[in-house]
Amino acid sequence: MALNFGEEKNTASDNNRSTSGKKPKTKVWLNIGIQKGDNFINLPYGLALDTMDQAKVSGQPEWQKLQQARNSLLKMLVAAGLELPAGGEDEVHGLVIKLKHSTEIEEIADSDNDLVDFGGISFGSPSKPKGKGGKSEE
Repeated sequence: MALNFGEEKNTASDNNRSTSGKKPKTKVWLNIGIQKGDNFINLPYGLALDTMDQAKVSGQPEWQKLQQARNSLLKMLVAAGLELPAGGEDEVHGLVIKLKHSTEIEEIADSDNDLVDFGGISFGSPSKPKGKGGKSEE
């Protein structure tokens, strides 16, 4: 089965929503695994494509282009999957699978962050210093 990146069909996942907001039953899956003889040994869970939410397209032009490309890839895969007969499957060539180990998020204390020093900011009249709760001390 040939996948055409230039062709988009109206199979967007957001069009598959029911009026109740519940996702319909998934019909198109992307399974990742290896072929060993006659057996396809896939990961325990596949990616549900036809019920996957599209990326929100907003922000700077380069980010919008990336999000549009992600959504186009999703639409293309869903369209190809819906062309298969029920229960059918096909190999997809050209996809890249990346394995990633995320970095630990390091917490930075306010005392270690020089950007948190707002010492030059004051509120209200400079002649009346503010007390607790923002009320003038009189």
